[in-house]
Amino acid sequence: MPMTTPAENRKKIAYYIFTKDVNGNSVRIGTAYHHERGNGLNLVINKARYAAFPAKAKPETEEVGA
Repeated sequence: MPMTTPAENRKKIAYYIFTKDVNGNSVRIGTAYHHERGNGLNLVINKARYAAFPAKAKPETEEVGA
């Protein structure tokens, strides 16, 4: 089994998340990583963790009275 360092185990950052301060300067407040399973994202914003996934397609239903 090959030895890996902690830096090698880290996920690659996919996106940086920015906001503007009162002076109009960009301030980085978080990062986003591709989710391990599926095509979602793991977001880390101000040390809080979130997961975001695309909405699932709803089956089309017949319109009543159309």
